[in-house]
Amino acid sequence: MAFGLLRMLCFWGYRNSDGFAELHGMRNVMLWAAACAAATTALGQLPNGSVAPDWTATDLDGNTHHLYSLLDSGYVVIIDFSATWCGPCWSYHNSGALEQVYETYGPDGTNEVRVFFAEGDPATSLDALHGIGGGTAGDWVTGTPYPILHTDGPAMFDAYACSYYPTIYTICPNRLLTQSGQISAAAHGTLATSPTCAPASLPIDVALLDYTGPTAGCPGAGFPLSVRILNQGLEPLTSCTIEATTPGGLTLESTWTGELPTYGIAEVDLGELMPPSTTFLFLDVVSTDGNAANNSLTTTLNVSSLQVPGLVKVALTTDGFPAETSWELRDGAGAIVESVAGADLAANTDYTWWIYAEDLGCYTFALFDAYGDGMAGNLSVTGHSSESAAGTAILSHSGTGTFAVKQKSFSVTSVVGVEEAAEPAWSIVPNPTSGTAVAQLPRGWEAAEVAVLDAAGRQVAQPRPVNGRVELQAADLAPGIYVVRATQGGKVATVRWSVL
Repeated sequence: MAFGLLRMLCFWGYRNSDGFAELHGMRNVMLWAAACAAATTALGQLPNGSVAPDWTATDLDGNTHHLYSLLDSGYVVIIDFSATWCGPCWSYHNSGALEQVYETYGPDGTNEVRVFFAEGDPATSLDALHGIGGGTAGDWVTGTPYPILHTDGPAMFDAYACSYYPTIYTICPNRLLTQSGQISAAAHGTLATSPTCAPASLPIDVALLDYTGPTAGCPGAGFPLSVRILNQGLEPLTSCTIEATTPGGLTLESTWTGELPTYGIAEVDLGELMPPSTTFLFLDVVSTDGNAANNSLTTTLNVSSLQVPGLVKVALTTDGFPAETSWELRDGAGAIVESVAGADLAANTDYTWWIYAEDLGCYTFALFDAYGDGMAGNLSVTGHSSESAAGTAILSHSGTGTFAVKQKSFSVTSVVGVEEAAEPAWSIVPNPTSGTAVAQLPRGWEAAEVAVLDAAGRQVAQPRPVNGRVELQAADLAPGIYVVRATQGGKVATVRWSVL
């Protein structure tokens, strides 16, 4: 591990409904549904460009539908994941947008598109779909010309990592999806009939999907380049040559060989490029290809000369969709040295991590949003010579703007001693326990503030010391490993506590 100690502090915070409504401006129209579907928010949406999971489902009329068979037949598939009790879902359903798409582009129209309604709530009854009884906004069946999937819908909802209703995906014949959302019938038609969503029609057609290598690095550090390619051709793809160039004259060429079926996807490593400064990177398929329109990509390689001491502070305030947020720190070799996943984060919560570097060299910090529309929370990453010293800014985010990833490289030029390494010893007795335990604080720490943190860093208790002793009640906590933290005069001392 290049970073020897990761300390995490967590302070709960909750925003009122007005503040929550500002969290994802792009999705305000769906927040009511998101709040009602709070049980689903442990997941994040599939990012645009993901391969759609296959499914086989039976509709209300008993007809069976297989996604990949439809795609292999050249159809574009639109799936509306909704719930019968969802107000925004009902409004969009009654707008007639998908009905118009189905009539224009479906079997009785140009025969290019298939549309499905998928009920995502496993508690929804058949009566509710027909508008009978409670838990429904109305009759979803009468007048709906496209298939309705009931019993198979919830499993599909989970497979597509949906986190609110309605979630509407458009899936192209190449199996790649886009979260198209509650757009107009005309916009759905434009997307479904766009060249990027067309079925395979040429013998050889290599599509450069995206650049998958690092985009941030330090001077003198090489960038290992890689891309995703898709065989959009009718014939199996056995080879293709990709060229990477920069305006400064750097060139790298790599030939991929293999056996890629139609719509198959492969990641291609191109080799390492070492630009002296920030530069554009141009990627092109230069081998024989029938369609030049999807042969090129452009990205930026950011070379950072930022230098900081070896103590990094990460301060994060999550938004209402914490499962979409994650971060990682990689060393110069690309190995992850510290990371936090969205599953470990709570909504609308302040977190602070202190990370001590053991090695000098280049590191890259990256903040991810799995949905790709940015984070309404805040982030500040700074480098320090001590926990009490002012920091040097590395990366920040102020809650606005869309992104899938934000990253910044920096060079650690000095190793900072771990302040807790010489902390005085203290203990909890009994440990482990299922009842009452007593923590004896270190001598001179009688005025310390004490907090109990769970494995995700959330503060679950804040007992008060009395004459240097702290009573801990295991009965109030779930079984597991906790950290009891004492803070006094800018110093921190911690001890592990096991609750049975």
